Amino acid sequence: MTRPARILAATFLTAAAVLSTEIILTRVFSVLMWYHFAFLAISVCLFGMAVGSLALHLFGRNLREDDLPIHLGRAAIGFAATQFLCVVVLRFLKYGDMNIGAAFAAKMALTFLVCAAPFAFAGFFLGLVFSRGAARIGGIYFADLAGASLGCLLTIALLTHFGGESALLAAAFIALCGGLVAGRISFTRPVFLQQLGAAAVVVALIAANQYTGFLNVRHSKGNDEPEPAAVGWNSFSRVIAYPRPDVGDIMLKIDGIAHTPITPFHGDAAVTQDPAGYIQRVPFAFYDNPRCSSSVPAAANTF
Repeated sequence: MTRPARILAATFLTAAAVLSTEIILTRVFSVLMWYHFAFLAISVCLFGMAVGSLALHLFGRNLREDDLPIHLGRAAIGFAATQFLCVVVLRFLKYGDMNIGAAFAAKMALTFLVCAAPFAFAGFFLGLVFSRGAARIGGIYFADLAGASLGCLLTIALLTHFGGESALLAAAFIALCGGLVAGRISFTRPVFLQQLGAAAVVVALIAANQYTGFLNVRHSKGNDEPEPAAVGWNSFSRVIAYPRPDVGDIMLKIDGIAHTPITPFHGDAAVTQDPAGYIQRVPFAFYDNPRCSSSVPAAANTF
């Protein structure tokens, strides 16, 4: 593969990683905080990309053209490292009840800066490609847009199969692949070996998290969540299911706030109602050869 082709492939993969990360963060913010904070991801992305581009403008004028793959590789490693830091901060930082105050402001500032760091490295990466590729700007711009489009579509699969936390790590792996293809395969180049090592670490973290869930968030809206029996992410929500032995049912919680109970029904409607009297579920049974079908809301507190 020629060097221009490698740069196009690197641009494609990095743009995919950036857009995927941005969209995944909207889902994670929606779970940890409230829905209106999901849009914070847009500001985080724009701020980070601007910082990276500004750093390139101020300090990157003397970068040699021959060292371009080295700088791109280092930027990809920086993206992956700070992406992992972002996952760790989101895993352990609780946001409480969102009361405006010094503690809330400090937590939001930390979240904003840490989550913006990967985008800063991506801004440096893409800014370096665009500034050094003026003669091929049409092809580079096409690769950037095509990669961003794929990143949007890829987010659905990443969230569904990996969950939000591991999906962020998967996006970091894609960025590392972009750094790898930017340069020649050479096991004598330190930056190439560093990228390979970083990619191996990211894959190991994804596998470990899928097996143990040590990076999965255990809180939502500042409240600790019970140990789930099952967790599922999709492009617009996260659903957890956990048993409630005291009630005898299973609770489904959507983004840590909306909930729907799954109640076993053994023929006695009285034992399936909440003590407070909320009619959250209307048990019914299907009989042989029914003459009609009925539909019951999953959760309803009022008629």
